[in-house]
Amino acid sequence: MNMSISAHSMNVAALLSTANASDGVNVRNGAESHKPVVGHTILELQIRALHKAGCTFFIIEVDQVSGALLELVDGFRREGVSIEFARSIKDLQTLVEPEMRLYLLAEDHFLSEKFVIELTTSDGAFIATFDSREENAGFERIDLNTRWSGFASIEAKRIFSMSDLPDDWSIISSLLRHAIQEKVPFLPLQQIVVQKMDIVHVSNSVIADALNIQILRNRADSILGWTERLIYAPIARWLAPHIWKSDGYRVGSKFSGISFAIICFTMAMLDWQDLALWTALLAVFCNHLNVIAMGEDRNRNAPSALVVFFWLFLCAAGLAMAYSASDYGSDPVLFMAISIGLALLARKLELPAWTKSVTHSPSLFVFGLIVAQTLSAFSIGLRVLAISQLLLLIAGRYIFESKVVKLNQA
Repeated sequence: MNMSISAHSMNVAALLSTANASDGVNVRNGAESHKPVVGHTILELQIRALHKAGCTFFIIEVDQVSGALLELVDGFRREGVSIEFARSIKDLQTLVEPEMRLYLLAEDHFLSEKFVIELTTSDGAFIATFDSREENAGFERIDLNTRWSGFASIEAKRIFSMSDLPDDWSIISSLLRHAIQEKVPFLPLQQIVVQKMDIVHVSNSVIADALNIQILRNRADSILGWTERLIYAPIARWLAPHIWKSDGYRVGSKFSGISFAIICFTMAMLDWQDLALWTALLAVFCNHLNVIAMGEDRNRNAPSALVVFFWLFLCAAGLAMAYSASDYGSDPVLFMAISIGLALLARKLELPAWTKSVTHSPSLFVFGLIVAQTLSAFSIGLRVLAISQLLLLIAGRYIFESKVVKLNQA
């Protein structure tokens, strides 16, 4: 087995499973086929969440490797993620070292990225659990009063004390039982985790639909800009399920933002300022549509090249429009550069929410330029916007620092 990164150079591995699934869709015992969650299989979401938490080596328990699974794995491998397949305990023993930490994730269990990060920062071996109340009936019972949440952290050395299993036995379930027998401590989770859908056993399409709604709501609520959150987000949430249905729509969602940014830059260079400004608004909307529908910017610890070029083209378009508006009595290029710099600075500063709702809203800035252009006062409008940005940052930072001082004195 070839690995893009040697497992022996890592301290952590994650064991996932598709042993009871076909192309990521559960068909065990004739169960209802599972819908993807936010356009992805549960397996893909598990890998992305753990990868964001710092795990780079994954082992997938399989009975057979389907074409869809191989395509998914190849995509991750191209991103530098190391993924291998295991059909037996012996396979697993060849892939890990005794000193490694091994995360176990149950099949068809969704875990939010935020909560995965919390779990993976916990020290030592543990089995994350819920109590046995009716609300948790969808999770696997492991004793009279306890259910498994679908996540555990164990020492890989336990694998080497186990003999091979019968063909129809699950590796993950067997490791879990072995860990329970060896008295690995339980880590009881608060019920709010279930209520907020940070961990969900996606056992049917009804649960998948509810999870889709919750994830889209969380993504929309995390947007800081006022215009983007109140106007773009509801539209994006309505469009998202339609985008998930087609690979073509997904590709369109991914590249629509950068496409309109390039068109905006082209129009700015041709001195078509009105069209350039409206295209800039459309580009920002498409960018947020992709963020909400596909969670594109949440899959990485750093912005993708596509996102970087998106903003570079929009900033270049803004500078080109400012240059076209320059005359002997003003310098719009300078004020456009100042506005861009202040927008970048606002991303780095701790500010009150009301300040972020304005400073983190590129659409609001573009709309201000559209109003100024309509009034034939582009240069004056740009000055007003730049000065307003500066005053907002000063006021927001002053209020934030004042609150910190008061808290320290309390």
